[in-house]
Amino acid sequence: MPKALVTGATGFVGSHLVAELLKRGYQVSVLVRKTSDLSGLLNIGVELVFGDVSDQESLKKIFFDFDYIFHVAGLIKAKNQEDFFKANAQGTKNLLEVLVDSDYPVKRFVLVSSLAASGPSSDSQPKRETDRCEPVSTYGQSKREAEKIALGFAHKIPVTIIRPPAIYGPKDRQLLNFFKLAKWGIIPLMGKDKNFFSLVYVQDLVDAIILAAENPKAQGEIYFIADGEIYNWEKAGDMAAEVWGKKPFKFTPPMFLLYITAVISEVAGKLTGKAPYLTRRKLEEIHYRYWVCDISKARTELNFKPKFDFRRGAQETVNWYKQNKWL
Repeated sequence: MPKALVTGATGFVGSHLVAELLKRGYQVSVLVRKTSDLSGLLNIGVELVFGDVSDQESLKKIFFDFDYIFHVAGLIKAKNQEDFFKANAQGTKNLLEVLVDSDYPVKRFVLVSSLAASGPSSDSQPKRETDRCEPVSTYGQSKREAEKIALGFAHKIPVTIIRPPAIYGPKDRQLLNFFKLAKWGIIPLMGKDKNFFSLVYVQDLVDAIILAAENPKAQGEIYFIADGEIYNWEKAGDMAAEVWGKKPFKFTPPMFLLYITAVISEVAGKLTGKAPYLTRRKLEEIHYRYWVCDISKARTELNFKPKFDFRRGAQETVNWYKQNKWL
């Protein structure tokens, strides 16, 4: 049985990756902090390995004998810029340095990055892996720095980088409010003009991550992973409302209202000590019209075949939300 270590296993993508690896017969270990909520990892057949990628000393206590390492852990929201870089960039460096020192011949180190590391398209042409990287957010900059760090180790460790766009599916909380509004037929259209974006259903992403790990051609490569379609809020909203059998009522929230909401969110974050997801920096990303990527390389080299467009993926997601009483 191949042995795998997964970071970020308590999170959205990581938990789905763990489930799929177990299904495929992998022997799975998960890197977790002792303070994490481990309820979803108990009694499913995984080994708990305690450590924190932000604390290199904790990683040095781990016996690295894994065939595959899937580095999924990272922050998508943070209280400040330093936290983003500490978790996403320095955390990647800590893990790779300890892995090199272990001298274990790992078959593949897969870094799950983001389209944000490459940045939006300057025109309607979807981003390719060979295009210049121009991240426009602190999150994207920290993920791009993590990519550079990983590629800097590529002469010692077989590295592959995966760049998904917005990810959705069962257990996802980022698009939960969107689906809550769709339940009532309410569809917000974000941005002054039409914004276009790529999406990926979590199961398709997980399948691609494993494909990339197991494929010799993927060593040293970067892949965009999405469902191959291009959406805007109107198109995605129609599909989400269709799941509920609702006629969509569409409206464009005024930017000043979103700005006020972001300020309130930031203040609440400071008072509670929790990182807000909606911030003024986050709103700046709305001004970019094209967050789209080209998956031709993944189709050709990995034989990646996405199974879920947003219509099917939204139905699966809503079904899960209902079953688990999130909606």
